[in-house]
Amino acid sequence: PELIKTIWSIVASIIHLGNITFESTEKEFNKLLNSPAKISDDSIRREVKVITNLLGLNETELIKSLTSRTIATGSKDVVNKELTIGDASFARDALAKAMYEQLFNHIFLKLNETL
Repeated sequence: PELIKTIWSIVASIIHLGNITFESTEKEFNKLLNSPAKISDDSIRREVKVITNLLGLNETELIKSLTSRTIATGSKDVVNKELTIGDASFARDALAKAMYEQLFNHIFLKLNETL
């Protein structure tokens, strides 16, 4: 029963993750394409809260992971880069795909062990 509950929590989280929308932090149209993205307030109230509750995650860390990227440079420096709306959408989709892949692989492995 616990495994089934966990699987359903992951599936629900993947669906809610796909519903997260981003908006620009800039108001001027000519700056929109390259401006940093932020998760819309509606998505934070609905989707992010549900995902963090289902998976036991920290809300701030989830938001940070979807709107910025940490890059390690060759000189051991770590740079935090804010993502554009397009990049943030790509990161959201990549996370959902990775979660789905890991879940599928786990279920497939359990089925093979059982058979």
